[in-house]
Amino acid sequence: MVVRLRQRRKKARGIVMDLGRGGIFVKTKAKVELGSELVVCFRARPDMRCEGRGRIARVLNTRMLLGFGIEFEQVNEPFEQLLSILERLDPQLRQQFLKETIERELVIL
Repeated sequence: MVVRLRQRRKKARGIVMDLGRGGIFVKTKAKVELGSELVVCFRARPDMRCEGRGRIARVLNTRMLLGFGIEFEQVNEPFEQLLSILERLDPQLRQQFLKETIERELVIL
């Protein structure tokens, strides 16, 4: 997945490690500031434009894991629908479902 940080106008590679009602964790080398407010946008096929507002709740910079966690404060209806589907899936099937459903670019505004 490509993570596009609008404030820096740069793209970085990243992997969505976790996605749920509480938020999202993105494994990436991209730098962000703890507490920053932002909007996460992505498309889920076929035509779901998902948008979630939140803040950077966690930044990890360890030998084992680099990345950041976003805590959602509000999500739009398509995002809510996607989360409802994810909740019903067996945890082992979630990753495959996300690979097949979400487009390869995550935009952070």
